[in-house]
Amino acid sequence: NVLFITHENFPPILIRRIDKNQFACSHWYVRDENNNLTRDDFNDAAPYRQNTDANHTLTLSGTLTLGGAVTVTSNVSMFTAKYIGSYIALKDTAGANLGYMQVTAYTSGTIVTGVVTQALTGVSTTATTQWAEAYWSHDKGWPRACTFAEGRLVFAGSPSYPDAIWFTQVDDIFEWSNTAILDPGTSIVESDPGIIFPATREINEITWIQGGNRNVLVGTRGAEYSLSRLSGLPIDVATGEAMTKFAMQSS
Repeated sequence: NVLFITHENFPPILIRRIDKNQFACSHWYVRDENNNLTRDDFNDAAPYRQNTDANHTLTLSGTLTLGGAVTVTSNVSMFTAKYIGSYIALKDTAGANLGYMQVTAYTSGTIVTGVVTQALTGVSTTATTQWAEAYWSHDKGWPRACTFAEGRLVFAGSPSYPDAIWFTQVDDIFEWSNTAILDPGTSIVESDPGIIFPATREINEITWIQGGNRNVLVGTRGAEYSLSRLSGLPIDVATGEAMTKFAMQSS
């Protein structure tokens, strides 16, 4: 008894039936439209993009315990004023522990401040490449399409990632954690959350997505596709294993 409403410029809205004739409406992931920040937001309420640039580091300073105030300094300009409300995940130097902080103030393209929402135990206060940022935020934009399929909630397309398809854990529509990033050392299994970037010749902005009995139908500005399965394991979309283009025929 849930309904999601999506728009690329706003956090998804969740409408829940809480009684026979009673419904509740709330912003999901961000608490309210005024960007008021609370520390009980789910840290794993969005999938995360792992930093893969060996030359891009973040440096922390401040109090790394829960509720502590921290400053994050990037050696590359990456922040904007819209970054307020975004989450950053950081691992310790061994990659074994993970903590989170939420940005509460913007200083410059290289400096933001925030509050620790999960203790940054063992995370280095020297420059580190062991960090990840949420795919969705006021800075990166939000998913523009959604559906349910295979016991998962599926979101697709955003301003920064126009051809991405994200999906939750099987039978847990609020679990978006990327196991490889957020649970270091844990093996990825079929039912895990995941993300797919269709390997087409061009970036096709996804405009709609629809879960079916067998396949997930994906509409883009360039073509329509059929996605045969969702899996937390890597899927070779480029070879056509999972995603095929509809053949268009004229009468």
